[in-house]
Amino acid sequence: MAQEAGKGAKISREEFNYLMQMYQNEYGLIERAIAETNEEIAGIMGALETVKHADIVSGKNSLQSIGADAFMESKVSNRIIIGVGAGYFVEMKKDAALEALNSKLSRQKQSLERLASGKKSIENELEHMEQRVYDNKGR
Repeated sequence: MAQEAGKGAKISREEFNYLMQMYQNEYGLIERAIAETNEEIAGIMGALETVKHADIVSGKNSLQSIGADAFMESKVSNRIIIGVGAGYFVEMKKDAALEALNSKLSRQKQSLERLASGKKSIENELEHMEQRVYDNKGR
């Protein structure tokens, strides 16, 4: 039905309102997914920087968050543990950890590109529908 509406088929006011609401809802979902993906990318980039400089801080004291704005002093080790999905974590050497994080970063960037493309498609469809309303008012 959405494809038909986008191709110039006659639709009722109710169908039009429904389609507009549907596209606006989908647009909002995509915007939230883009924000979440950007946060994930920022986290991965931070982890990459930390792993790159792991040798510098290894053996030094650090404050570790234990939740609820509470911290515990600990000694930094050179062990790097990376989440591999489904709640599983794997200890990796520095080079393997960098590779795993770069792979995660690449996947998130690809996801962001797909989301941006979807967002642009919806923007185009909304613009087209708004133009049809404007054109119909002029008749």
